[in-house]
Amino acid sequence: MAKQACELGFKGGFVIIDQAKMDEMAKVIGGYAPLEGAIRVLPLIDDPAPDSKNFVQRFQKSHPGRVPSSEGEGAGAARVQVGAIQAPTNTRSAG
Repeated sequence: MAKQACELGFKGGFVIIDQAKMDEMAKVIGGYAPLEGAIRVLPLIDDPAPDSKNFVQRFQKSHPGRVPSSEGEGAGAARVQVGAIQAPTNTRSAG
């Protein structure tokens, strides 16, 4: 649908949700350029951040022949949750 929308002249952005994966969409529509401005997590394999590159290397070492896709999203969500749990809280009682 995104490919057809771009071919028909659509100039807006896309919100890519649920099971849709940008890396799989890019294979069909000819790269990431047509998805410019899309709202979705960039696939880890294409993320230039050092932590992402490190994750991809470790993942591929333990899962030969596979490219991480949504696996990193779960790891990122877990880090956010742990950080929230460990954050100092205000222990003053209300009132």
